[in-house]
Amino acid sequence: MTRKFARNLYAGKPLLALAAFTSLITLQACSSTQKSGGRPESTVEVRPVEGPVIMASANGDITPPFKTNALISFGAAPGGPERLVAPRSFDMIHQVIRISFDWNRKAVVGATTITFSALNEPISSIDLDAVNMNVTGVSRGETPLQFTYDKSTLKIQLGGVLMPNDPQSITIRYETVAPKRGIYFIDRKQVIWTQGEMIDTRHWVPTVDRPDDKTTWEMLVTVPKEHKVLSNGKLASVKDLGTSHEWHWKQELPASTYLYSIVAGNYEIIKDKSWNDVTISHWTYPDSVEAAKRGFAKTRDMIDVFSRKTGVRYPWPKYDQAAVPDFIFGGMENVSASTQSDKIVLIPAKDSLKDAQPLVAHEAAHQWFGNIVTLKDWSHSWLNEGFATFLETIFWEEDGQHDRAALNRVNDQKSAIAADVKARRPLVYNRWNKDPLELFLSGHIYPKGAAVLDMLRQTVGEANFWKSVNKYLVDNAYKSVTTEDLKTAFEKTTKQDLHYFFKQWVYGAGIPAFQVAHRYDSASRHLILTVLQVQPRDSSTGIFSMDVDILATNDTESVTRTAYVRGETTIVSIPMNHPPKAIRWDPADRWLDVIDFPRSPNMLLYQLQKGDVLARREALELLKNYRSDQNVRVVMQRVSTSDPVPALREMAKAALQN
Repeated sequence: MTRKFARNLYAGKPLLALAAFTSLITLQACSSTQKSGGRPESTVEVRPVEGPVIMASANGDITPPFKTNALISFGAAPGGPERLVAPRSFDMIHQVIRISFDWNRKAVVGATTITFSALNEPISSIDLDAVNMNVTGVSRGETPLQFTYDKSTLKIQLGGVLMPNDPQSITIRYETVAPKRGIYFIDRKQVIWTQGEMIDTRHWVPTVDRPDDKTTWEMLVTVPKEHKVLSNGKLASVKDLGTSHEWHWKQELPASTYLYSIVAGNYEIIKDKSWNDVTISHWTYPDSVEAAKRGFAKTRDMIDVFSRKTGVRYPWPKYDQAAVPDFIFGGMENVSASTQSDKIVLIPAKDSLKDAQPLVAHEAAHQWFGNIVTLKDWSHSWLNEGFATFLETIFWEEDGQHDRAALNRVNDQKSAIAADVKARRPLVYNRWNKDPLELFLSGHIYPKGAAVLDMLRQTVGEANFWKSVNKYLVDNAYKSVTTEDLKTAFEKTTKQDLHYFFKQWVYGAGIPAFQVAHRYDSASRHLILTVLQVQPRDSSTGIFSMDVDILATNDTESVTRTAYVRGETTIVSIPMNHPPKAIRWDPADRWLDVIDFPRSPNMLLYQLQKGDVLARREALELLKNYRSDQNVRVVMQRVSTSDPVPALREMAKAALQN
């Protein structure tokens, strides 16, 4: 599913004058150089003595002081009781769904046959999820079965004891009128579409509506002759019934029931170029064919990139995408048949500002992360949404849109920080009030999930990262997973202990905050940076361990060193023949943090004129505080019209106007 945009615990401490730290530089040699993924070795924590903030910059300009307010404060965690996963007593093996629609009543009329077996112990009844239905009968073959129904759970007596590994099939006849969720009748387009995530499939078909019970299925859907039906898997047949057609789709590889999909209406089917033997089609309205071609233009490239990067080829027999009206989200990754909001994917010819690439890439990525491997329970939702959000950036990297990829990564980080400011919580989280959808709306699992994966890529290295992702997918294909399965795949592949990485970024909460001061020692010809970690700390948020690159440049030198952040205070000494004209903390913006790193306007102007897209973005963000300076305004005006990146041109314009 596409992303939804829906107490100051620690006041911070002033950083000492750097002169007071000179004698502590030797601590750098004592600090751990272990990669930040593992548990850090014991280090000496140096707490600053009260003293003045440094004012002299490396090139003689006046450096502004540190901020007087806290760099970050965290909101209370989202509420709700802890949600424990009930054990399953039976396994649904296959489901056949036969339905037709009564448009006047907004009704689904159907029968479904479920094949299942007991799991570990004999059973004499099964419970199915079914909301506000009229159940007219349940049978095994010709034998009626007793059942009770409370408009939420359909409890069926099997008429005997069913032993494990002894599959049985039962049929439920039912109808549901004007369901409030799960299936939607859109009058203005005469289109019907379903939406199952998280627990909405139960509103239109009796089923096992939980992500950890994977099954195969068939859809037999009867519609008027002029309409078409899209569903999951292969199209087995279209049967002529006179004034209507019965469309028969088969999903032959197991997946979760929240991925069931039906889209029905007067559709035009656009056949795209196949990827290997996988057919790619786009379903749209007859008057929107060219708009759909623009919106879905890069679908084949996305499937190719994700297959190549993960080392796991697209597994489903086809990939269809349907534009639908009034969709409740941006899109939904129904297995082999994604549903997309027509407001996003239908691109008018003259609307250069509309862009469907993020949505299309996101739902395509879910065909691996969410559909091949699926959550064991909703508390691990970041495994689906974090990977899909992360792979949006990966597609742009592979597609040559490097500036866009870099800026997207920074935007995800900003969204993740905003989520913790509003309501701090770990990525793995099992509390909600009424609906697991609340986990998706807190703002964490999409952007922070993506940021954590990118930090993991930074920690283990590019090649190891993708080898580990491949192992995760291959070892868990068509199974249900938890976060520990991802951690295990990475540790087995990389031979690294990643306990501490997952502890602080996934099972812990919060964001590190740093005050960074700098000075150039002309006698020793070293740039010295002192870093103090100042985020609020408690049982959920501690001291973070990170290996952060620092880039210092002038007209003749460009030097990178790594700050091995292991405690409250870190000191880095960088040899340079001449004072730096620009200094960047984490120049590739790989780490999720907030920083207060005062640098003079001249240093920021140098960075703006000489740096890459991320350097220019940071400089613009900081220089807006100096827009009253005529020299700054002249340079920013030039950037607002000539920077090659549209987002930075707009950023400069906004800075000049505000």
